[in-house]
Amino acid sequence: CNKKTFVYLEAIRRLGEEATGTELPIALGVIRNVEEESYDMAVNQQINEVREKSKANTFDQLIQTLEQWEV
Repeated sequence: CNKKTFVYLEAIRRLGEEATGTELPIALGVIRNVEEESYDMAVNQQINEVREKSKANTFDQLIQTLEQWEV
């Protein structure tokens, strides 16, 4: 971290202290930028993979695949 960046960050920290009256850290912007699949995309992909492998397409078909017993 160069001196100019440090001075800038210190000024922001002091402004935060004055605004909140505490010395707690303040979250600022994006911490990092990663080019990866989002959580939503990963979940939807998993759901689609399971649907493709599943033999049951409806709830009734699913019930018929389960073990059943009479009482």
